[in-house]
Amino acid sequence: MFKAALIRIIPILTLILSFNIFIQAQMPDWTLIEDKDNNRFYIDRNGKIWTSGKPEFDYKPVSIEGLDYYLNHGIELIKSHNKSEGLILLKSILAMPAANDVIYKAQITASKHIKNLIKIEGTRYEDLNKNASLLLFKYNDSITLFNDDMMYRINAPVFIKIISTRTRQKLNYKYHGILLGYRFLEKTVKDKSGYSGYDLLVAIDSERFPYNLKNLNNFMDNWRMRLGNDTLERTILQKNSTYIINNYKDKYSPYYSGVEGYYIKNNYGYFLKAISSLENFRKYETEIIKVINSFKI
Repeated sequence: MFKAALIRIIPILTLILSFNIFIQAQMPDWTLIEDKDNNRFYIDRNGKIWTSGKPEFDYKPVSIEGLDYYLNHGIELIKSHNKSEGLILLKSILAMPAANDVIYKAQITASKHIKNLIKIEGTRYEDLNKNASLLLFKYNDSITLFNDDMMYRINAPVFIKIISTRTRQKLNYKYHGILLGYRFLEKTVKDKSGYSGYDLLVAIDSERFPYNLKNLNNFMDNWRMRLGNDTLERTILQKNSTYIINNYKDKYSPYYSGVEGYYIKNNYGYFLKAISSLENFRKYETEIIKVINSFKI
């Protein structure tokens, strides 16, 4: 592992990067590195890591394989005024289990830069932090999405993609919705257009109320009124006073299937819906149930 010292923003490079492992860059004594997480960055003769200083991530999970890159890129993003993007990376590193010295040292550095950002931003940091609430990290072959604003987490075994998000806030109420795409195989078969699609879509609607939720049935009824009537046949898989998880299948063609869950905790309420084709549900039912059971509040 290369040890980085002070981080600087490099000029824009016009070199087309075409080698898989490493090549000598067109800067004196600089080497282009591609790590095990497929991130590319430069290391100069003194061991300093140089990234582009501009947003290059699309909610890619941070991992120990690319930890040097994610740490230094997060720092550079903040310095180049892409503060939310940089903060997401640094907070994602902090969310990882401190399972070894490599992660622990990276977390110390990330924490130092976040504290410095808090000092610089002052009262502005609260909004900045809320805009950097979706954290992604990979550890032990599992990917975790953690929303540190709406206080939930969910796992993915192989691949997860944040497709879209939306937020609505009024007085002491807040709503946040997210749509996720899952794939369960490392290698996917693409169609003629090159699109590989998803094996499963997962929507998570989370709400924060100005009062505690005491009745799960009332929360469920409220959501069913919003969604309207449907043609789903449901079977209860798990249930207690704070959550219910149903298996469902549409009565009519194309017979899409999946799992849904309603959860309440203190002043938070969550509606989770996983949807798949009948064929994929039969094929990946065990994996889909594991995804739903990984949802924690």
